[in-house]
Amino acid sequence: MTSSSLFTWFSSAIGLLARYWYHVQRKRKAESQKQAPLPMTWLEAHMLRNDAFPAYMQASPICYVINSAMFFRDGLPATKEVEDVLANKLLKYHRFSSVADPDHRTWKAVDADVKDHLVYHQPVADTQALEDKINDIISVPLNPAKPLWEVHMVPVRDGEDCMLFRTHHSMADGLSLVTAYQCLATDVEGAPAEVILGKPMPSRPEMTLTRLILMFLDSVLSSAEWLHMWY
Repeated sequence: MTSSSLFTWFSSAIGLLARYWYHVQRKRKAESQKQAPLPMTWLEAHMLRNDAFPAYMQASPICYVINSAMFFRDGLPATKEVEDVLANKLLKYHRFSSVADPDHRTWKAVDADVKDHLVYHQPVADTQALEDKINDIISVPLNPAKPLWEVHMVPVRDGEDCMLFRTHHSMADGLSLVTAYQCLATDVEGAPAEVILGKPMPSRPEMTLTRLILMFLDSVLSSAEWLHMWY
């Protein structure tokens, strides 16, 4: 082997090692960023501390939980199918696999298991019994030691079966939750389900100077009321 060939081989080996090292470092950085705590907003922290509302209102922790019911005419899906969908589609959202830490205002990633959040209940008799069951479920605060969401499956003997989603409001607002839960809906082949749009919103009245002044005064009065409640 000539000196030029040896130099070429040595340069190629160094290049391969450098590319491998770069790939490993990049993978480690991505994994560390994935597990790094995410910041929490002021409002999220106070919702978790149960003091986002004025103290005199005595708001219960369950006031900060969004409860959404889904009904099934032809029976609930198999528990294993629900577990797979939740694990593959819902846990990709960071907060659904993170524990809230309001003291440090962060969301800490954990190794979330959907089985810790999916609850299968015994069948209830009818729609009235289902309403009573739902009231019992939503009267219990979410466990702060786990990611703040639950899915309850309640079969109904004489009526439509129910799947109840419970999510703490600090995790997302209503629109964000719609987006997150919409990804769970699929057809029988696993493709995203068609979204049926609701009725169109009525057209807004024309904005006039008088209407603009009234809106401004209403905003000022509302702000004054909130300041009075807080101070």
